[in-house]
Formats: sequence, structure tokens, C-alpha cells
Amino acid sequence: MKRVISICLLSVLYAAPASAQDLPPEVLHYADIVFYNGSVITVDEKFSIAQAIAVRDGKVLKVGNSDSVLKLAGPKTRKINLKGRSVIPGLIDSHNHAQASAADRYGKELLEIPGKFARYKISEARNWASGKEDIRGLVRKAKRGEWVIGSIWRGTFLTQMTKKELDEVAPDNPVVVYERPSVG
Repeated sequence: MKRVISICLLSVLYAAPASAQDLPPEVLHYADIVFYNGSVITVDEKFSIAQAIAVRDGKVLKVGNSDSVLKLAGPKTRKINLKGRSVIPGLIDSHNHAQASAADRYGKELLEIPGKFARYKISEARNWASGKEDIRGLVRKAKRGEWVIGSIWRGTFLTQMTKKELDEVAPDNPVVVYERPSVG
């Protein structure tokens, strides 16, 4: 009897992995994120529009209707209800001012580097007098020798700045001021 039970158990143990092999690959691992209930602009040959998209490991797992794509969501999958809004997978901004984007995105983190970058500000100054006041305000908060970095949206007055005036405003601090041109 023990022998029969052992054979039955071994049969079950050997059969279980074989049935797992029949599962489609997309359900073996859940999606990391699912966008559903919206318009997914696929940009395929037909420029078709789907309702949902599932992504795993940074790659598109499935595009389709919300019900079929939501089946790929597991307990830890992030699910985003688009509520009718649109998504364009893989859209990359090809018009980017890298230096300005880095400063705008990480400018505040520069403050966390002790003794390196003291202050950062995006100024709305419309003339050199108010721009100079913005710089002066940053310098007052800075320690001697710390960098003061600023960017301005309307930099038509940058040509009015002189090294002498910047040195008067910030005699003990290096200053970088650059223009963020408005595009469009």
C-alpha cells in the first residue's frame, strides 16, 4: 500500500510542473504596471487606438481592451485608471535643453552638496535691476565661496550685466546666471 501511495505522490509531483509549461508566458509573471480605461495610441501601421497597455521590465507586454489587459495584473501590479485620457507609449522628448533640464530638475538637490552649491533659483525678473536683487538675495543666504546658480526665463537683460556688477553683488561667491529661453 505504501508503494502505491508513493507512486501516486511521485506522479502528482512530476505532473504539476508539466502543466505549468502550458501557461502563456505573459501570465507566468504579472505586469509591473497597467494603464487601462483610456486611449492607448499605438502608432502602429494602422495608427490603431487601444483601451489599455501592460508593461513589464520596461517593455510592452500587451496592448488591448481593458478587460484582457487587466488579467495580467497581479497583487503588486500598479494599476492606473486613465479615465478616458490618452497615453502614447515610448514618446521621447527630442527637444531638450539638457543643461537647463538638469538644473531645473536637480537644482534643489545641489543644495545638499555641502560647501559646493549654495543657492539655486529660477528668476522671473524682467530687468537687470530686479535680476540683480534676486542674485543679491541668494548671495545673502550663501556661505563665502559657495556657488550661486540662477536661471531666468526672459534673459534679454543678460547683455546688460557686467562682470564688475556681478562682482559687486557677489564679491565672495562664484555666480552662474543663464537664460532659459521660452520656446513656442
